[in-house]
Amino acid sequence: MSSGSMKRHNKAEDGDPSWTQTLQKAFRSGGDWQDKDELLDVVYWGKQILAVLIGVVFGLTPLYGILAIATYVAISTLVTQHYVTKFQGIDEEELGGFWELAKEGFGSAFASFMVSWITVFSAVYHTSSTLEKSANWYIFVEESSKVNFKILHDFLATKDSSNDLFYGHGLRDQRLEILKLPHEKQLFSLTIIHHFYGYNSEDNAPFEYPDFGCGMVLSKSLVEKLVQKLATSKFKQFSIDAKHEFGLYIFENIGVRLTSMPELFCYEKSEKCAVWLSVEESCGAPVHTDKIYVGIKTWSGYHISRLPVVKRTWGGKFLNIEYVSDKTDQTIPTISFGVNNTERGHCAKTFAILERFLNLQNEIKSQFQWLLIADDDTLVSVERLVDLLSCYDSAEKVIIGERYGFGFSDDGKYGYSYPTGGSGMIFAPSAVSALVANCLCPSPDSPDDMIIGLCASVEKIPIVHVAGMHQARPIDYSPEYIKRQKSISFHKFDEIDPYKTFGTYLREEKPDKNTKSKDEL
Repeated sequence: MSSGSMKRHNKAEDGDPSWTQTLQKAFRSGGDWQDKDELLDVVYWGKQILAVLIGVVFGLTPLYGILAIATYVAISTLVTQHYVTKFQGIDEEELGGFWELAKEGFGSAFASFMVSWITVFSAVYHTSSTLEKSANWYIFVEESSKVNFKILHDFLATKDSSNDLFYGHGLRDQRLEILKLPHEKQLFSLTIIHHFYGYNSEDNAPFEYPDFGCGMVLSKSLVEKLVQKLATSKFKQFSIDAKHEFGLYIFENIGVRLTSMPELFCYEKSEKCAVWLSVEESCGAPVHTDKIYVGIKTWSGYHISRLPVVKRTWGGKFLNIEYVSDKTDQTIPTISFGVNNTERGHCAKTFAILERFLNLQNEIKSQFQWLLIADDDTLVSVERLVDLLSCYDSAEKVIIGERYGFGFSDDGKYGYSYPTGGSGMIFAPSAVSALVANCLCPSPDSPDDMIIGLCASVEKIPIVHVAGMHQARPIDYSPEYIKRQKSISFHKFDEIDPYKTFGTYLREEKPDKNTKSKDEL
């Protein structure tokens, strides 16, 4: 402490204002500082506190070297000058001028800055360096995964992390054997969501990719190469299936295939399992179907072919369901909002349903907890849907569905997520309000789900991914993957029997006391 500050301290003992009175005055703009030494005391201690805070921030950033010191001096000086001349309205000449004010308590404040800065920076650097040196294996699991660390440790102890290694439970796309002239058989991938990857492979070897729920392990060498590759980030158009895309990225960029070990990375717990899937349980009482409003997008050309399927399988279980078409048909019934049919996109029709939902909410306050928008060729397990919704709070601003991505860079810094329309999109009321108030369709045939995703990104509305909701048909997914989950929805009737598909994959045997049947509104 400077000699001037010490003298002021001694004066305080002789009857000057208490420190609490000084502190109260310091936080008031334009205080009455008849004793200028009292104000200098405030400046002194303020610099000490500011020095510690800046040191901690610079240590965490981290900002280091002469740049950090120069930045600290500049910030400390400017803050002090602003506080005295602007906030308190005191002429700096009354305190000895600019340099006297800058020097006040500078030595001790600078020491405080250096100590806090170096301490935090060293701790952060030491921690990151320690982790970097000690992490030989990287383990990825999902929230429903369980891990036996002893079995996993014993397994990895026999492997060399300096090699490029990639372990997990491998999934394979369904494949169809066809005849390729002249009289040569070829396995053809049926999976459109993977862009029929592997259909032209020379060896017909099936491509395996990891099921994240069973866990996966990457060696240190492989991770380091991936990090280097990600440094040269390239934009990709769509992100559809993270499991397949991750495995494919490693294979195409590093040349490493997944080593599938289903006995170690399992669907069910056993004595040899290192990672396995736990049984999903309901979060509470299922949401009543009368608390869900359902809007089905359709058009007059599908009134006879598609809508009867929806009504006979799952639509009839909802009391509040409307079939939104380009034409009104009382025999179904359908309703029309004056939106003409478009071959693709359906943005105008979807936003008409969003507005319809809000209007119904306003008629009877808080009538519905959720909005479900689906296509006229979407199949839904109502029993599993209401179980799912019991895990979420409809008072929160949220969108639920199968999440895709668009325009994502490899490092994930660019791009946005969106809920796939075909799998069904679920909205909390506050999310609907935000979308209607702040978003517009660029054109009637703009892709509705992508516009919703873009707007949700701007409005900070989270989009929750649900693995059981599917944009495609069961045959478009790995049989193992579909078998191990309780699917909630599938999309498209092309080349399938929708009644059989519903009965095989979506019918819930247990009775649901919370659903009520009604064929029509």
